[in-house]
Amino acid sequence: MQVVEDSAQSFEVNLTFGGRYVGRAVSTSRSRYEVEFSDVELEPPYRRKGLGTKLVKLVITRLRERGVRHIYGSVPRSALEEFPEIVQWYERLGFKNGERYPVAVPGAVAYLHLDLLDS
Repeated sequence: MQVVEDSAQSFEVNLTFGGRYVGRAVSTSRSRYEVEFSDVELEPPYRRKGLGTKLVKLVITRLRERGVRHIYGSVPRSALEEFPEIVQWYERLGFKNGERYPVAVPGAVAYLHLDLLDS
């Protein structure tokens, strides 16, 4: 895994094998203590192998180390249609479904929240 950008405003991890892009996880700071997961993706041949879980756990660990208290995310309709179990996947990672969310996201059908103070 390769950390591409690690600044006060964003954190992106790219996953590569043999120099080939496989996937990424991106988060963007809303404030010092709140972050939004804006993208988690894996190329189709690498899905359902635990790589997405490892990617998200790495980002959660790094954000916790920075003192982030809340991670928010949303699930667009297209993601839910392609991966009907996506909300349950996030829940297994500790996210709560339907909890407060600081902004409305066009096209979102589910809102997720992870309170790092509780986990």
